[in-house]
Amino acid sequence: MNLRQIHDFVKINYEQHKYNYHPAQESYSSGKNDYQLGYAQAMSDYRRIHSFRNYPQSMVGFVNKVSNNDMFEISSFIDGYNDAEKNIKATL
Repeated sequence: MNLRQIHDFVKINYEQHKYNYHPAQESYSSGKNDYQLGYAQAMSDYRRIHSFRNYPQSMVGFVNKVSNNDMFEISSFIDGYNDAEKNIKATL
């Protein structure tokens, strides 16, 4: 996946209402950081649909490294999401 494909992936999912909140608005109003938002999203996904989304963590991590942390927020969100998924699966 290149950066354009990642952008399109997020945009398409957003337009199809696959996210149940607006991260930019919530992060400012609730004080949550991107990691916490990712964690909360995974918890919400599990409660609603009993499954998890697959985010391109390795690609985002690579792009983040070569782009001087331009994708830090996305990378942090994915880290939070994946940590919540691991925690939930560990309790099952």
